[in-house]
Amino acid sequence: MSVYRGLLFSVLGLCFCVSCSTENDFTDDQYVRLLSSKIQIDTNGQKTVQLQFEVAEGYHIMTNEVSEDNFITTKLTLSSNEAIQFGIPRFSEAVVHYLEGVEQPLMVFEGVFSVTLPFRTTAAILPDLEGELYYQACDKGKCFFPRELGIVCKD
Repeated sequence: MSVYRGLLFSVLGLCFCVSCSTENDFTDDQYVRLLSSKIQIDTNGQKTVQLQFEVAEGYHIMTNEVSEDNFITTKLTLSSNEAIQFGIPRFSEAVVHYLEGVEQPLMVFEGVFSVTLPFRTTAAILPDLEGELYYQACDKGKCFFPRELGIVCKD
């Protein structure tokens, strides 16, 4: 039995699609929305959840690593418990953005970006994944107060 399981994992990466939703689509209060999500198990048994987000046109958000102390980083957190523990999120590559009045270019997320989050679980059935994306959106002229985008993923 384990030979077949190993063969299956070596030939195919296992992929489970989960249905995720956010509290809001683009509204006056949110500038980011969740586009898609999937859970993958690679040939070594490493489990990840991949989330794809979209930033509203005309806006950008700060990355997960910022160059200035006064910029607010983007953070993804999903709730861990005794059945599931999450590792450090890996964000997709940022784009260069030039802001008027600032000498150094900024690294930001615009359009579509993704976050991959490794996890371990002892559960036979994956529990619902809940969390939030914390971000600060900006347009050409100003930055807005930070926002929290609620995320719920169901198997």
